[in-house]
Amino acid sequence: MALASKIISVLVLSLFCCLDMLCVNATSYREMLVMGQSVGNSDTLVSKGGNYELGFFTRNRENSIKYYYVGIWFKKVANDKIVWVANRDYEPQTSSAFLTIHDDGNIVIIDGGMIRYVTGAPSNNNRISTYATLLDTGNLVLVNKSNQVILWQSFDNPTDTLLPGMTLGHDTYTGRTWSLRSWKRTDDPSTGPFTLRYDSGFGYLSDSNGSNVVWINDDSDVPIQEIFNQVDFKLKPSYGLNYATLTINSNSRFILEASGDLKYQAWSEEYRQWIFLQFYQCVTNNSCGHFSVCTPKAVDACQCLYGFEKYDSDSWSKGDRSAGCVRINKLSCNTNNNKDEFHPLNISVKSLPHHVHRQVDKLSQCNDICFTNCSCVLYAYDISNGNCMLWNDQVPTLKNTSTEYAYNNINNYNLKFFLRVAGPDRPSTSKLKEFL
Repeated sequence: MALASKIISVLVLSLFCCLDMLCVNATSYREMLVMGQSVGNSDTLVSKGGNYELGFFTRNRENSIKYYYVGIWFKKVANDKIVWVANRDYEPQTSSAFLTIHDDGNIVIIDGGMIRYVTGAPSNNNRISTYATLLDTGNLVLVNKSNQVILWQSFDNPTDTLLPGMTLGHDTYTGRTWSLRSWKRTDDPSTGPFTLRYDSGFGYLSDSNGSNVVWINDDSDVPIQEIFNQVDFKLKPSYGLNYATLTINSNSRFILEASGDLKYQAWSEEYRQWIFLQFYQCVTNNSCGHFSVCTPKAVDACQCLYGFEKYDSDSWSKGDRSAGCVRINKLSCNTNNNKDEFHPLNISVKSLPHHVHRQVDKLSQCNDICFTNCSCVLYAYDISNGNCMLWNDQVPTLKNTSTEYAYNNINNYNLKFFLRVAGPDRPSTSKLKEFL
């Protein structure tokens, strides 16, 4: 009887060991995708060292519709930032979509009867045997199986993130350009309004209109080139080859946010999270929308001006602040019961948005000019030279270079700002009369 019990125990232990081995095999990672295989909604590819993972991820947008994207993310952190998106401007809405290698050797997404190409490797109308593999650098490569030549790589097609070894710039021989393009919103990976590029030894950040925008960092305007130097781009300008390669350590990343802000982060094994090394806020023109102030040194950089509120709080939380702020209460300037007042803003602004300019003798004259024009919503007076600057109807983001933003306080700078405030929004006391 004892012998039988021992035999049964051994058999049970063996069975559990076999089941355990089966489970290990069932959850083992694969780094390679070959012809005839696919990656579906519940499958992933994982780089050999376990640094990066490729698979489908979802985002809910309009009317709670779920969109499916193929992306690469840092595997060591759950729900981590997506570093690359294969189909940012085409998003299946069904979980049946899958990633595979087409007959011509290219990586494609198949969604029902639709075939969407991820790669564009030349086939010369011949069937090429290829395979795709995810490297530990975060680079997805498509390889010709017969000669091991890389036909395509995700590092040549970046989205909003630069990983170590990636490049910004232009190759005049091949015509290839490497640039970052922001997400549209934090919940929408489709192509956004901001582009970061490198050309002729200089870096540029531009918006969808092609206008170059300037960094505001600390208390001065900082050229983008200084940012490149701080983040350790290795610049390689030469005849025909005009590019910069990111040479930071292997656990770092450089992100162009949907807002146009830039983040430089490093991974901390000790704390198991990303640590900000540099965070460049308020970098774009009108970065927080109309009737707002942006303070680079503040944790929450964007704030509405006094008497205003966020037009769309949900969009703000997702990185899209383009709608800016709106008045809480309407002005009464055009009525017989005008209770509008001007109140000081304690901000320091070096780069002024477009405005109307007048020359006056004293601040009270500037105040009167604005007060008698119902379209005038903000004025600034420079006590050093008598310049009176007026803003009518709309006020783009004011980039505040002081450490904080406060209303109803006179600042200690030569340039004094005063905002038209509706009667119901008036502070209990005003310091304007003390200053006039």
